[in-house]
Amino acid sequence: MPSLQGVAVEDGELKMNIYERHPLIYTSINSEDNELKIDTCINFPVVEIVYNGDLLESFLKYTDDEKKLHELYGDCFTRKVLAGGQLFIIDFNSATQTQIDILKFYLFCIYNSVKYSIEIQFSNLFTLDLLPKLITLDGEKMNTHEKLTNWMNNLYRNKMVNIISYEELISISQLKHNISFVNSDLETFKEKQPGVSNFKEKLSLDEWVGGAINNNLMTWTRDFNLFQGLIINKYNEIEISEKIPVNVIKIPKVNSNNSNNKSYLKIIKPSTKFEFTLISNNIFSIKNLSAFPFIKNNDKSYEGYNHIQVECEKYEILLNMDNVKPTREFEQVIEEALNSMKPLKALQDVFNEYGHLFPQRIILGRSLKNVLQNFSTFDDVNDNDKILESLNNSNIPYLLTQKGRIIEKNDLHKWIQNMNNHLEIIEFDNIIPLYKILKVNQQEKIDDILKNNYRIIMTGITNLTDLNNNNNENYKRINFGLSLKSKDYEVFGSIISENNIKLEEVYVNFGLYDFNGFYAVIKKFEGTSIDITEFYVSWVIIGKPSQLSIFSPNNRELQVDYIKKSIKLKSNEFNYDTIDTSLTLNKGYTVFAHSNYSSISYEPNNIIKLVEWKEKSIDFQIESAYNIQPNVSSSNSGSDHESDSDHESDSDHEDNDCLVNEVDLRICILSTNCKSLKIDNTNERNCSLDLIGYILNEKNFNGNLSNKSDENEVSVNIQNNDSITSQSLDIQPEPNDKVPRNTKEIEDNLAHDDAQQNLLKLEKIAEIYYQGSQNALQNIQMELVDLQQRNVKFEQDNQNLAVQIKEFTEKENTLQTKITYLQNGNLALTDNLIEQSKQFSQLNQEKNSLQNQLTQSDANIQEFKNQLIKSQIDNKQIEEKNSKLERIAEIYYQSSQNELQNIQMELVDLQQKNFNLTMQNKKFLESENNLQIQIVYLQNVKQVLDNNITEQLRQIGQLNQEKNSLQLAYSEANIEELKFQQNQFKNQLEVLQTKLVNLQQQNFKLEQNYQDLRFNSTSQIREFAEKENTLQTLITCLQNEKQALAGNLTAQLKQNKLTNQQIRIQISQLEQEKINLQEILVQTEVYIQEIKSQQESLTEQKEQLENKLNLFQVNNEQIEQEKFRLHNMIKGLLWDQKLTNKLKAKSKKEVSQLKQKLFIEEQIKMQLTEALQIKEDKINELERRLINLDQKYIKKLQDKRKELSEIEKELVNKLISGENTKEFHKEKEAKQKEIAELQQELSRT
Repeated sequence: MPSLQGVAVEDGELKMNIYERHPLIYTSINSEDNELKIDTCINFPVVEIVYNGDLLESFLKYTDDEKKLHELYGDCFTRKVLAGGQLFIIDFNSATQTQIDILKFYLFCIYNSVKYSIEIQFSNLFTLDLLPKLITLDGEKMNTHEKLTNWMNNLYRNKMVNIISYEELISISQLKHNISFVNSDLETFKEKQPGVSNFKEKLSLDEWVGGAINNNLMTWTRDFNLFQGLIINKYNEIEISEKIPVNVIKIPKVNSNNSNNKSYLKIIKPSTKFEFTLISNNIFSIKNLSAFPFIKNNDKSYEGYNHIQVECEKYEILLNMDNVKPTREFEQVIEEALNSMKPLKALQDVFNEYGHLFPQRIILGRSLKNVLQNFSTFDDVNDNDKILESLNNSNIPYLLTQKGRIIEKNDLHKWIQNMNNHLEIIEFDNIIPLYKILKVNQQEKIDDILKNNYRIIMTGITNLTDLNNNNNENYKRINFGLSLKSKDYEVFGSIISENNIKLEEVYVNFGLYDFNGFYAVIKKFEGTSIDITEFYVSWVIIGKPSQLSIFSPNNRELQVDYIKKSIKLKSNEFNYDTIDTSLTLNKGYTVFAHSNYSSISYEPNNIIKLVEWKEKSIDFQIESAYNIQPNVSSSNSGSDHESDSDHESDSDHEDNDCLVNEVDLRICILSTNCKSLKIDNTNERNCSLDLIGYILNEKNFNGNLSNKSDENEVSVNIQNNDSITSQSLDIQPEPNDKVPRNTKEIEDNLAHDDAQQNLLKLEKIAEIYYQGSQNALQNIQMELVDLQQRNVKFEQDNQNLAVQIKEFTEKENTLQTKITYLQNGNLALTDNLIEQSKQFSQLNQEKNSLQNQLTQSDANIQEFKNQLIKSQIDNKQIEEKNSKLERIAEIYYQSSQNELQNIQMELVDLQQKNFNLTMQNKKFLESENNLQIQIVYLQNVKQVLDNNITEQLRQIGQLNQEKNSLQLAYSEANIEELKFQQNQFKNQLEVLQTKLVNLQQQNFKLEQNYQDLRFNSTSQIREFAEKENTLQTLITCLQNEKQALAGNLTAQLKQNKLTNQQIRIQISQLEQEKINLQEILVQTEVYIQEIKSQQESLTEQKEQLENKLNLFQVNNEQIEQEKFRLHNMIKGLLWDQKLTNKLKAKSKKEVSQLKQKLFIEEQIKMQLTEALQIKEDKINELERRLINLDQKYIKKLQDKRKELSEIEKELVNKLISGENTKEFHKEKEAKQKEIAELQQELSRT
């Protein structure tokens, strides 16, 4: 704290100098009392303040005792103070080495970016809240990047400083005995920093940061994109995604192998082409991609090639799931994909952008490899000497780096020793699917979608306003609005009113499934007088999302169990069947039922009704829709059934037993207690499940029959219901209507129970038997009355029979005419399609020719663009023109029939662009003149740098002479003066560095070299006495850089002139190509217009044929219905069977024709497969030739390197002997140029 009274006068000399040295770090501070765990202090000095002045008379004349002296004037007085800013690090010594390295690099980057305006890119994945905490002297927390940057800007740019260090402190007792404070030789002691009572070590920022500037997790993340996903594109190539899917919430663990570099040699044999791709991208642990969804695996064989791999591990980065969390953006796009109607496609698009794979273990180091054919195997080796021995024994002369540089086996040890300077990713391990980093609920949703189970794909309610109410049977087309990938799905549904009431008087079934929709077959029962157009059909699609691509998000939580079973139906009998289930049924579950005839001659017209259910099975009743009449009691239904049986003749009865139709019974069980479904095609509307299916409840549950071992119990699955009828309005027997078949069953049941139970059961059975008998008697009476009515109706039917037969004959003739017309139309359509195919083939040839011309034009444009970039000319408009040309070409080839007008508009725009191109050329000439002026300026700067460096060399020689003489003759005080001169020389060199930085900004290609020079120079000139040799080397490097810069500028000037000439030539060529392209497009436009007119005519013919085909199908279905009814009424008429046989024969003929077409298509497919196999063989042969060619180039490159090595040795000898080396330099440069050309050729292959 300041003293009560002053010590020196206020009008003394005050000197303020900018602090030029680096910040200072004090480690292990306040070791005695450190409750806050603040153990590191960083001082950022900005200004050095020195005060020289006389002492106050009052201070000099003070005569009281020492205690009073210290109370008034304090304990010490300072000669010099440092002003700037202070940062304190909390608990720095307890942090992990990874956190320490990241924080050091972070502070180093912020300091250099603010003070020297050097832009240093670093990853923003690691925020300050993951690192040891930073606070200022005032207690303000620096917990964000913005806060720390603003604090640094205020410090170095706005000069908002505080006193951070008191230098050269003098005791008040000593000071009082001296007259003047100026130039005194009083003894001083250590400096004092606010907030620091003691410390262990004082370091500069460079010393403190050390090797962390290059080797830290933040640098690796920036250089290698560590925490981004790996994308496997459609060409089976692995890329690193540009999007970052994760945020780091905890610093990953990094294991270092600095003490013992782990090296090993291994051989890998890929069996498939995709495994070869994984190995080439440093992925060795994945052998099967079945566990990784959203990746298309290429299983093509790739045997015979072995990968020889030498790896040297330096660092191991372990990224556990608790280290990262998904970004908000990634979670949002995943959620949008999950809520899509096509979730699989949407998820595929997301992972194609963010990545499919995510490595949790990354190895950094260096690696060498080679690919050899038919190579003998050997065991893995993990010792450097044994690696070299194995290479010698295997006759492997060289290996390749990841960048294609050749490393001979004799240079392997040297290469391993230098691995610290060139780290790279050598292995990705512990790889998981990228979606596994998401939260658990999103993972479960994705896993649920990926399962190959039956689910509710879509629901809907469709009105029937467009139907004809006068028809008893209607066909309603229902479209999805989206296109499915497969027709393998099932539809369940019912007819409902606007008030959600199920309509029992109308029967509905579904068929004719395709990719875009299906048909609902709607039949009104006889005697029904309702307006069908006022009702709706409610439908549910059941299928597998992985096959259909559509999966509505509305009902995904419902689990579905799908059962398909073929059963045989007997005519004139109630048909019952038991469906066994794999899951245990519970109350509240919902059951959908649907049936289809296996034979194509019949349409689905059966009503499926649930009778009862047990824990593992469901009983259904199946009845034809024609046997159901509305608004009649169950007894009437039974009477009708009996009446129909009585009217059958004995001879026909045997035939009826043989008439068996096979149907496919399809059952869907929703294992949920949900009461309704969300409807997809209407907003905010639900449909109750009992409107579509049956709810399992206590009323239809049969608990007594759940035990299958009790074979003697009464079953409701009655195949012959002569003695029992249903009391349900829907002809559906209830479980309580069980009637013993005979007294023997009663006796058997009584025999198995004790006396009391037998008595109770006997009473119950007697009561049931009595009720059943009364019901049967009543039914018989009702049937007798109904039989008389049926006799009258039968006579009327006989009279109408002749009329129906005549109508049927007329329909058959009409059908035959339509079939003939349809066959002729098919032949005409086939001829038209063949002609159209030829025309399209010609169009494709012309398109390929135009594609080649456009490709050549694109290549010229791309070359022109690259030359403009090298000359630093703004060619943004030319690139836009180029991209638009490419877009025009792409749109033209993909949709030439629909986008012709857009092409014409783009051609007009192209003419405008031609004018813009001329203006751009003028701008280019102006830019070239500016570039000439800039080059002259750079040459002048170079000359100034030449003169400065020559002057500096002269001064260095003088300083060397002075130093040698001063070391022998002068004392330590004079050495301080020499250091002052050295500091002046250092300032001059810093000025030179500033000029080099300016020159570096003007020439972007030399930016990195000058940046390295700046950092190297800053660290090498700090102490001249210890680093004099390094300084001399630096000056030599500057001279080399100066010469290189002069050569580059001269070459650049020549290159710009040549580029200007080439650009002018290319512009003229591009204009000519543009004119040619316009002519071709005009010709193509005329040709496409002709094709378009032909296509329109073909489309009209196709629509006519489709309409006729639909009409034929409807007529065919009506004829089949008429045939089915006539078959039941007049089974004895043989001509009906002959007609059916004729129709079947015609159907078989058409089927055989279709099979013949299918066989031809299969042959074409086989030919294409063989052609594809031939191409693959050629590709494999080219790959083998490419490998052999690489080996030839590598061998040539080795020979050239040996020749270059011999030339270099001879050059060294000439230099030692003092001979002229100009010719050797030329020869050396020629060899280096040849080697560079060979390396470029090798990289192309």
